[in-house]
Amino acid sequence: MPYIDAEKRRAARRKSYLVRKDKILAKEREYRATNPDAYRKIKLKHRYGLSFEQYQKMFLDQDGKCAICCDRTAVDVDHCHQSGKVRGLLCRSCNVGLGHFGDTIDGLRRAISYLQKG
Repeated sequence: MPYIDAEKRRAARRKSYLVRKDKILAKEREYRATNPDAYRKIKLKHRYGLSFEQYQKMFLDQDGKCAICCDRTAVDVDHCHQSGKVRGLLCRSCNVGLGHFGDTIDGLRRAISYLQKG
């Protein structure tokens, strides 16, 4: 019988956690909507270790353009997933493109070789 009570307690804790989780996420969404600049600064520091001033300097050094295509506006912070080191700012298309190749040089070389055959 004590085993069943333990299961009930675990189920109640899980349910309570899910209720709190929803409230926390709702508050975060509200904060993001009402304080977009402050949220951006927090996100830059937490995810990439960048201050907003460092981000602005990178943006200005790249003339606001993507470090790869040099055509579109740089909106994403590109970083190495192994080391966490920030490489530069990219447009969404170039950032997603690198991700599809697994951020690997070998994958990109194979893609270049494929394009050269065409």
